[in-house]
Amino acid sequence: MKPFLRLLVVLAVFTLVYPAFRLHRTPTESPMPSNILAKAGSTTASTDEVSYADFFQFLAGYPNRPWRGTASFVVQGFTTSVGVAALRRDFPDYEPQSVLGRFAALIELLLTSTLVALFLLAVRRQFRR
Repeated sequence: MKPFLRLLVVLAVFTLVYPAFRLHRTPTESPMPSNILAKAGSTTASTDEVSYADFFQFLAGYPNRPWRGTASFVVQGFTTSVGVAALRRDFPDYEPQSVLGRFAALIELLLTSTLVALFLLAVRRQFRR
């Protein structure tokens, strides 16, 4: 059970780390612009990028419910973190573009792969008894 808890901790840590390295929206066949920043009246930033520098613009997009802006910001980091752990099979909308962001993704991939293997060994040991 400890490897599973550690896996959750790693996912939570990288959920908070990825916005520090600026996540960029991955190109899709039909890009859909988000209206969050348009509602806030921002013309300089776009939702194609998620970073802590843009955090208050996300909150400004939800004037009556700042918790929704915070939740959507955190969800983008979480889906990126889970996407990296799941080997990115068409899952995340955002991915790190900087060298440090890709290095963080590599570190997370190594950590999560190791922790998943340890978790499976622990489960196997429990069923063997």
